[in-house]
Amino acid sequence: MLNFGGMMTLTGLVAAANSSIDKLLLGRFWGAEALGLYGRAYHLIWFPCDNLNVTVGEVAFAALSRTKDDPARCKRYFLQGYSLVVALTLPLTAICALFAEDMIAVALGPKWGAAADLFRILAPTILVFAISNPLGWLVNALGLVKRSLMMSLASTPLLIAGVAIGLPYGPKGVAAAYSAVMLAKVIPIAWWALHGTGIRTSEILLALVHPLAASIVAGGIAYAGHMIYGPSLPLVPRLLADLVLFSGVYLTGLLCVAGQGSLYVDVLRTVKPATSV
Repeated sequence: MLNFGGMMTLTGLVAAANSSIDKLLLGRFWGAEALGLYGRAYHLIWFPCDNLNVTVGEVAFAALSRTKDDPARCKRYFLQGYSLVVALTLPLTAICALFAEDMIAVALGPKWGAAADLFRILAPTILVFAISNPLGWLVNALGLVKRSLMMSLASTPLLIAGVAIGLPYGPKGVAAAYSAVMLAKVIPIAWWALHGTGIRTSEILLALVHPLAASIVAGGIAYAGHMIYGPSLPLVPRLLADLVLFSGVYLTGLLCVAGQGSLYVDVLRTVKPATSV
């Protein structure tokens, strides 16, 4: 118990340090204004992912921990939960990238317009969070806490190097470097996390296919609609129209065209029995 708790604590400390490196260096060399813009954009990107990860992660960790001695069942639960998380998270990537200006204006006000570009540049990190966060549930539930710590430690020099490269170019350079490093390390980290668990990387990629395709199609149609009706609508109605159009196309593509509805129904049916095993 002490070993598990100690490793988890160290992993949390390293993860917290990793998520602060970019802000510490940016504030040190570019000052409060640059840090404020970057910090607000980063917070808006991270907030929905973090809440989703905590909410679903508590249920998933309990279910996976109680089924770790039944590999087939554990694998099924993980892939079902993983599919649900990426289906909820991937659309956020497209929405944040496409409608960054309006989202920043509604969330923070017109004086924060300079944060919109940073918000858009950081949007790909949502995709990384969607792919990597659930892997942490699996690794920890299987008791592989040392591996989890090693993965966090391996990320540290990469993030420092990336931020150092982008730092001379200001907040946009740091945001671009941070996103690039996160995207570059996601596949090696995923392979490392899954090694020896009985779950293949190809199965993770397969879970991403339908939500990713639906997000691309929905994003294209919603952005086209935005260009048509956007100039004639006030800010809030325009953003609401964009979100409604995107959501409608996304859900239609995912649930009806791709036929994923039964999968998510099965996930919801599984949650209660899984947590009461």
